[in-house]
Amino acid sequence: MSEHRRADEAVGEAVGEAVAEVEAHLREQVAACTVMLNHEGILGYSGHVSARLPGERFLVQSFDQSRAELRPSQL
Repeated sequence: MSEHRRADEAVGEAVGEAVAEVEAHLREQVAACTVMLNHEGILGYSGHVSARLPGERFLVQSFDQSRAELRPSQL
């Protein structure tokens, strides 16, 4: 394997790790914001907190998840 190809793969891995970190942070923020707004009585029946990820992906709670106990892994 050429040195240039190894460098490209290392950059790709670093970018992938950075994206994963950003997604994990967004999951924590969306879950915490949902719980907080629910606790304050601000979220109505169809209200929600969401975040858009690159491409066509979104972080949003599913219909059957409790807003009071939402965790990042449930988004």
